[in-house]
Amino acid sequence: MKTTNIVFDMACDEIRPLVMSEFLKKNPECTMGDLANLAITMDESIANIKEYASLILDEAPAPVTTPSTVTPVQFAQYWLEKAIRVLTRARTLDKVVNRTVVGTWETEQIVLKIIERMGQPTLYGDFTKAPLANWNINFETRDNVRFEMGVQVGKLEEARASQMRMNSAAEKREAMAEAFAILLNNVGWFGYRSTSENFQGTTKRVYGLLNDPNVQAAINIGVTSWEGATTMDTICTNIQAMVTKAVKDLQGHYDPETDTATLALPIGAYTQLGKINQYGISARDWMTKTYPKVRIVSCPELTGAISSTDVALFVVDKVANDNAVQQLLTSAMRLVGVQPLAKGFYEVYTCSTGGSLVRYPLGYRIWKFAS
Repeated sequence: MKTTNIVFDMACDEIRPLVMSEFLKKNPECTMGDLANLAITMDESIANIKEYASLILDEAPAPVTTPSTVTPVQFAQYWLEKAIRVLTRARTLDKVVNRTVVGTWETEQIVLKIIERMGQPTLYGDFTKAPLANWNINFETRDNVRFEMGVQVGKLEEARASQMRMNSAAEKREAMAEAFAILLNNVGWFGYRSTSENFQGTTKRVYGLLNDPNVQAAINIGVTSWEGATTMDTICTNIQAMVTKAVKDLQGHYDPETDTATLALPIGAYTQLGKINQYGISARDWMTKTYPKVRIVSCPELTGAISSTDVALFVVDKVANDNAVQQLLTSAMRLVGVQPLAKGFYEVYTCSTGGSLVRYPLGYRIWKFAS
């Protein structure tokens, strides 16, 4: 079948109302698809009646019921395919520290070996005793904390949800997975300190990036924030101080020209990187040219993180070819068991984590805005 192309080339003052009966007479080859392209739609049976305008109907009989032309709204509804889901705060730990899967769900402790090599050469002599090299070893431990959550769905609940084209079981599982993700993110940032009955009554050693015992005290940036009257030059000076501190502390193990690093900022400070100086150069432009190896991320968890004060983090990604910081994840989600019920089913899931571990404190610094 040949496709009919209808093209209208009319000036504004030539446009007239479209009279369908005359249009169909002059264009018998026109199809409903052609009209739909012009946003004109009608019932197919009407389009096939060329002389529908002159059609005379018989007089309608007297109505028996109450006159009404109202259509119930249920028959005139269109349901959008995607629902609006309530948002939670973004989880940004994985943007700063990659996940490291260690141990398993049943692991109780995670042990880190700390090795120190020792040796002091002396001048050579044929009859002198050569000094011996040696090494020391210490251990840093972190505990594994486990959490659980269940999903229970009833027959009536599932049937009623299906009437809305929803899957109640799937929604509950997604809610459970999101709750686990939020929990793991919070533990990775702020740690978890609690007494557990199945851990012999002792306090678990699970820390986050902001309270790891190996981290040195936060360094004051010197300004309350980068908002308000703070200039672009002040922002660049503060960032330069962070990079300079890392270079000095690591004594050649960090070179900003070749080594990568991450600068994590609270949202308020992150948005101020667009500030410009008198030459139209922004702080972000300056960072791109001066420290191209420094990656910048925004983290809402850093807003009011320490004593209700915003903090920034400067993390050297690798120190001596090793991660400066590490996220100890033992199980993101684990199905414990499924129990069929007479009126539905019940599922139990669990997750576990060892929190975060700062392996090289000199490569990780917390910078605190003045309160």
